[in-house]
Amino acid sequence: MQTEGRRSYQRSQKVPRNTSAAVNQPLSAKQFDHPLSAVQIEYSLWTRDVEAEILPLCEELGIGFVAYSPLGCGFLTSKVGDIAALRAGDARRNMPRFQGDNLRRNLTLVEELKAHAAAENCTPAQLALAWVLTRAPHIVPIPGTSHPHRLEENAAAAALKISADTEDALLQVFAPGAASGLRYPENHLVRLGI
Repeated sequence: MQTEGRRSYQRSQKVPRNTSAAVNQPLSAKQFDHPLSAVQIEYSLWTRDVEAEILPLCEELGIGFVAYSPLGCGFLTSKVGDIAALRAGDARRNMPRFQGDNLRRNLTLVEELKAHAAAENCTPAQLALAWVLTRAPHIVPIPGTSHPHRLEENAAAAALKISADTEDALLQVFAPGAASGLRYPENHLVRLGI
């Protein structure tokens, strides 16, 4: 379909860990019949597991990285403080990071984010998005929203210049593994190969 002009790009979602480790030879983007233009994987301040292998591999091969859920399923907006406030059927009600002690511990991370956002004169969501944008030029975050004013707020994050002190603080506060609880229910992680 690509050679017939029906498809310009090919993408991959949810690349399992150890992708590069499974290959016995150095990879080159040119060795694929249909080179990947971009991969789409969850990446945010509180989900940073792609930094070890996948992001460096994308950079090496010239593959774009589309970061979905860069606001941590809305948690990094600081608008989610109580699971009871989520509507019935909201998938976050079943996510371990939004439950019990995990939620309480994760709220302390968001309090830190809020403090740094205030110092940077922006919202926590803007700071979280700006942080993702600082990680590498080939990363494009795609925050979801159903509100036009949030779309504008999110877009404004692209113009933010985070201070070195704030960036260092966020790297420490949100070090890999800082978020309490699994990203998704365990049965969901197994289906994703994570």
